[in-house]
Amino acid sequence: MKKWQKISVRVVLVLAIILLLYASLFLFDFSVANITWGVTFSKSFAEKLNLDWRETYTAVLDDLKVQNVRINTYWDDIERQEGSYTWSDYDWQLQEAQKRGVQVVLIIGRRTARWPECHDPSWIKNLTEEQKRGKVLTILKKEVEHFKKYDNIVMWQVENEPLLSLFGECTGISREFLQREVSIVKTLDQRPIMVTDSGELSTWLHAGGAGEDTLGTTLYKRVWNPYMGHVSYFLPPAYYTARAWFLDTLYGTHVIISELQGEPWGAQQKELTNLTLDEQFTSFDEQRFQETIAFARKTGFNEIYLWGAEWWYWLKTTQHDPVFWNDAKKLFTPTAP
Repeated sequence: MKKWQKISVRVVLVLAIILLLYASLFLFDFSVANITWGVTFSKSFAEKLNLDWRETYTAVLDDLKVQNVRINTYWDDIERQEGSYTWSDYDWQLQEAQKRGVQVVLIIGRRTARWPECHDPSWIKNLTEEQKRGKVLTILKKEVEHFKKYDNIVMWQVENEPLLSLFGECTGISREFLQREVSIVKTLDQRPIMVTDSGELSTWLHAGGAGEDTLGTTLYKRVWNPYMGHVSYFLPPAYYTARAWFLDTLYGTHVIISELQGEPWGAQQKELTNLTLDEQFTSFDEQRFQETIAFARKTGFNEIYLWGAEWWYWLKTTQHDPVFWNDAKKLFTPTAP
């Protein structure tokens, strides 16, 4: 056998071993006995779906029987005019949760969940970046001071994926500024703080160690890419598990899944409200939903917040398709596995 042929055989063998080792990672199952399941709720997204957001939220609490909810607050909704604050819609959500003994993770700050990510009031548009940062610190303080009276808030989430500059219509937030925000919240209230990051587009090392107690990660299995169309991430559960272990070892930071995919990712970056039903299900159907939940279980994370409750309710009430709603409901019943 010629020298180049021997080299080729060795390269092929090495690659085969690497692929075999990688494939074996999919066999690891780190499932834990008890998982705390929750959902994220967005008043503004329910409204975009032309739903009554109060009815939708009440259904999440009373029909799904969710006991853990991650609630978005939106700066452009709270401070529509500079220095004038409207808290009533968020007070109502917290009070309704409190009546039912539901625990809340409250997302506060400038960049909170749902497009366009940064929810800026119109009056800051002409301010300098430095002036905007000053206003962000002001609203952050106001939010903590107002909401800390609710004892069912078990954790503050400061910003949402704040260091992910690849996604969202907003200027980036530096790690130093994020640390400053976390420090301010800690001085105002002693409850734990979570910072979130992308599970697929980040190493977590930049967001980790910013002073938070918990790091929340996204977990998406199917997204849309402008060059490849709809693509599925070919990552094993151990990819998330190992990174969580490393972050805990490095910073002492606990990791949870704060955003588990439970709705479609639209082609051409279309918002879900602009997709036909066929387009929605091409991106994400019931089988993918079940596969995503099964995958998340194998990571070993003991706290998981699903994304998409408003969409499930929209399907159930306007499209007469309760499948997603009913599948999710099984997770929140005492007999759920």
